[in-house]
Amino acid sequence: MSPQAGMLLLNEIMPIIAATVPRVVRPVGSESVDELVQDVTVTAARFVESCERRGKKLIPNSIAYYAVQQAKTGRRSYGATRTDALCPSAQLDESVSIDSMDEDVVDPSGDDLTLHDLLASRDEDPAQIAAREIDWAELLEDFNERDIALLQQTVDGGRLDALAAQFGVSSARLCQLKRELGKQVKLRWGEQALADAMRTPAWSGSVNAAREHQACVHERALEARR
Repeated sequence: MSPQAGMLLLNEIMPIIAATVPRVVRPVGSESVDELVQDVTVTAARFVESCERRGKKLIPNSIAYYAVQQAKTGRRSYGATRTDALCPSAQLDESVSIDSMDEDVVDPSGDDLTLHDLLASRDEDPAQIAAREIDWAELLEDFNERDIALLQQTVDGGRLDALAAQFGVSSARLCQLKRELGKQVKLRWGEQALADAMRTPAWSGSVNAAREHQACVHERALEARR
């Protein structure tokens, strides 16, 4: 944008926008009038740059008008898609509704449930899985083949007899090595590391209990109809 076009935007277009937006553009969601004025100004600045590149005459009233019209239809400088539930244009179309995940859900059984309880994934968080794999990869760099095989055997819950014969040591020695590996894990990640790895998250237990309760209610209802 040239200096002349910038002064035109500042002195002629922005005053029109500041006076028009509060009267004709309806804020959506948490938007404020000041934010809308700023957003429409960004849109107008893009119009000015586009007109300059194409050699068109800069008409302040027209640029301000079309920038305000875009804001009225829900288009913003950062996007205009109507497939995003958080986009103002989609909300103005009344094609979507936004609800809090902590909102209470009416449950016929009388239990207190929220949308988060109903939509929570049954699977483990992928981010936690990736973080755990990174931690274990760093730890295994300090272990030899026998230590890694011992850890894998422990995870699988298998017997140590075959592993002892493979590496030519006694089962008692493998038990001793297992305790030493546990000490190294605790030294790196803390005393509660092994216990935390085996513990089911409290939120997961609550969600599973709620789902099992709903399944029981459904089964009893089916039995009552027979």
